[in-house]
Amino acid sequence: MSHIEGSDLLKDDLKFEAWDDDQNYMFYSSIHELWENLIETYSMKKDFAACYDIESKISTLDNEPSH
Repeated sequence: MSHIEGSDLLKDDLKFEAWDDDQNYMFYSSIHELWENLIETYSMKKDFAACYDIESKISTLDNEPSH
């Protein structure tokens, strides 16, 4: 949404890589590919609360009927 509002991060901003990954999640072809990227991104930070939150959201997505 930030790219629509004009508040994109600059490439030299320390948070750019996480922002860039976040903006591209919809382009993954499978839940597995998305999951692997999330593990790589968040396991390095050892942010257990964020990992739990993301895992819960993915589990919810996995259980929703596809259209």
